[in-house]
Order: sequence, then C-alpha cells, then structure tokens
Amino acid sequence: MLTDYLVQYGEIIGYVLAGVVALLGLLIVQLFRRRGDLKKARIAVRLASYSISTPRVGPIAVKGKYREAQDQRWIDVGVERVDLDGEVEVQRGTGARWAKGTRTYQVKTGDEVIAIGIMSKSATGWRLVTSPGEAGIQVLAVEPRPAPPPLLPWRAPLILAVWGAIGFFGLSAVGSLLADVPRDDSCGDSSVLRLQIASAMPQAREDALGKLARCHK
Repeated sequence: MLTDYLVQYGEIIGYVLAGVVALLGLLIVQLFRRRGDLKKARIAVRLASYSISTPRVGPIAVKGKYREAQDQRWIDVGVERVDLDGEVEVQRGTGARWAKGTRTYQVKTGDEVIAIGIMSKSATGWRLVTSPGEAGIQVLAVEPRPAPPPLLPWRAPLILAVWGAIGFFGLSAVGSLLADVPRDDSCGDSSVLRLQIASAMPQAREDALGKLARCHK
C-alpha cells in the first residue's frame, strides 16, 4: 500500500517533496518574469504604433515585413519598399541573446515590425535613416517575445534555495499538524493514516513513527 511506502521511505520522500516544491517555485517565478517582460515589450510596441503612417517624407514610424538579404535590409510596407540605410537598433524582437549582462534583440526575415526614423524619397523607393539622437533606426517586432535576464549563474540557485526552504518548512508544519492526533483516538484508522502521512514529512517523521510504534504494541 501507498501508506506503507510513506512509512518505509518517508525520510527520502520528505526531501524529494521539498525539491519538487523548489522546482515548481522556479517555474512559477520564471513564468511571472516572462509575463512581466512581455508586458513591457507590448507597451513599447503599442506606444510606437501610435506614430505609424504610410511612407512620407520626414520623421515617421512605418509598419511592414522585415527583409534581409546579404548586406541589405528593408521593410515591405504594402507594395512599397523602405530601405533601412544605416545602423538598426532592435528594441523589441522575436528573439534575444544575452552576453555579459547585455541583451541584444533580434528580428528575422518575414517578421512584422515597426521601424522609426527619418524618411526620404530615393530612386528605388523610400529610404529610412536614424532619427537625431538615436543609436540607429529603431525597430520593434509587432509580436515580441519575452526575454528576461537568464536564470544562471546565480538567479536559479537563489530561487531554488528560497523555494526549497519554503517547501521544507511548509511540509514540516504540515507534518507536525498531522502528527498531533487526539489522545483518545491515537490509534484509530484516521489517526493512523495521519501519522503515516506525517512520517513522510521533514522533521515530523520521528514523532510520527514513535506514535505509530505505540499503536502496534
């Protein structure tokens, strides 16, 4: 029976359960981190979308399909081609790479993007250059992907340690409550079940096993 395994292997099971709580905590924290980063990205895209216009001369934001071939980069805005002339600064992308604490966003050919810069007319169509004071033509993916700071090398161990401690002491508290059976029914079926479960809880095992032993005398 399951309860027999709890009694026999409870010492191991208790620590395994604490480890499971730690892993679940890590997953929950990462989920919230990704959601928070995605929320910020969507806000940035929404703000940029307020300035979207059809190609025209002057400061502008245009929306279209990002294209890249060899050393050329451009955006297809409907039937119009807008060449990106100069450095491109991807502020929110469909991918990201972290290196030495710095995040570099990326977009790929076919992604729908918003590009912000100064537009002028060229012989082949339209030409977008960097706005004054900016490091490059600002590009944001319309459907950005979350890219929070990586968990390694120190974030993951810290989160696991915190949630592991929560799991360990939380399970210990549960075990203490289960092991605190009424004296007048210490060997009843329900009490025995509580003690068997408590025997698989950290720090409550010894007390639970002692009470079970007295029931079997």
